[in-house]
Amino acid sequence: KIQVLRNRIALESQFVFMELFESAASRNEVVATFLALLELIRLKLLKIDQESNYGEIVITQGDGHDDDDPQNKVNLDQPEVVAG
Repeated sequence: KIQVLRNRIALESQFVFMELFESAASRNEVVATFLALLELIRLKLLKIDQESNYGEIVITQGDGHDDDDPQNKVNLDQPEVVAG
């Protein structure tokens, strides 16, 4: 479910919280989706915003980075440049 959410935010700049559960086939799927969402928020890969009480919860891309993403890996083959 984490990868599903990451793929979705890569395709859409934002989406609404309730949309995540429209196609859920079971309670277990709802729980798994919610836990994946919480983990991505904890990692700051996703952000949530609610403009008013009882308003829609909007999910957008966060400003964190995934340490397991190869694009975020340090290239150990190249020497580090240090300003001096």
